[in-house]
Amino acid sequence: MPRISSLQLAAAMDVTVQGIEQRLRACEALAPVGALQIEDVSGGCGSSFSIRVASPAFEGQSRLKQQRMVHKALGDFVPKVHALTIKCVVPDKE
Repeated sequence: MPRISSLQLAAAMDVTVQGIEQRLRACEALAPVGALQIEDVSGGCGSSFSIRVASPAFEGQSRLKQQRMVHKALGDFVPKVHALTIKCVVPDKE
């Protein structure tokens, strides 16, 4: 198993529930973001997250396209986490 350098660990620690929420709410392609649930499922170390996000922008999009939209909004956070579970929903169709 490869060792994680202190630089990689520090980079991973930049990813927080608050940081994810800020990026998703600021993303114009997803606006307006409705219900948003983000959970650090890694026990607090910031390596695994579960996200449930509602946006009218998901209407008519495939699940793959919806997830790509979220990945794009998260930008450089994505490669910093070990696991990311994303559930995209359209408001009023939940």
